[in-house]
Amino acid sequence: MLISIVLGLITSCSGGDKAPGLFPAKQGQLWGYINPKGKMVIEPQFDAAKGFHEGLAAVEVDDQWGYINPKGKMVIQPKFDYARSFSEGLVEIRM
Repeated sequence: MLISIVLGLITSCSGGDKAPGLFPAKQGQLWGYINPKGKMVIEPQFDAAKGFHEGLAAVEVDDQWGYINPKGKMVIQPKFDYARSFSEGLVEIRM
């Protein structure tokens, strides 16, 4: 099943439109996010992680994808088999 989600429905959850220069970084077997200076700002806790786009990043936990905001808060719970990054307020996911 392919679903598109309109970002406007969740922007109040995301805490803004941009991530302040956060990048996925792997430490051991888990992924977290570092700032441009290389400091880990979202502790490694994800099985996989994608970059931030439009204020959210797709992360994988126990073979399911969800989305976090730049503070590391899970704003869309992991429940998708596949998830891409947001673009122009839309995202491709599979359930």
